Amino acid sequence: MPARSTTSEAVTVHVVVPPSSTPFGGTAALIPVVIEAENFDEGGEGIAYHDLTTGNAGGQYRQTDVDIATTSDAGGGYALGYVAAGEWLKYSVSVAAAGSYTLEARVASAGRGGNVPCRGRRRRRDRSARGARTTGGWQTLANDQPRHESR
Repeated sequence: MPARSTTSEAVTVHVVVPPSSTPFGGTAALIPVVIEAENFDEGGEGIAYHDLTTGNAGGQYRQTDVDIATTSDAGGGYALGYVAAGEWLKYSVSVAAAGSYTLEARVASAGRGGNVPCRGRRRRRDRSARGARTTGGWQTLANDQPRHESR
């Protein structure tokens, strides 16, 4: 039996570049600087942040699914709250000079501390920092320098 061939109609495939986040306020933070946690990038779910629940449970500051509440900490302002494992935020930064920089996170935890991962890209290697301590309450904040771990 001779080989048979079939031809189908032409199919058009559109390849699109996935959307990217943009810096909060329009300009990447110039390191070294204090970055307020609530000032994560713009871009929405799966692009600038990932939150496992819908709506802002704290009801403050921004209209996203990231949970932001007011804080009674020194200086007032806002704090991220109701954070669950697997949630993340993206921040755009610009580093003017090569060097070593220290990540310091202002954290609060009423129970056992969680993780504060920090990932960046440099020479194709991820860098991480993690480990937060218990402070005894959600409005009892403390500065914490998570240990650094190379992957």
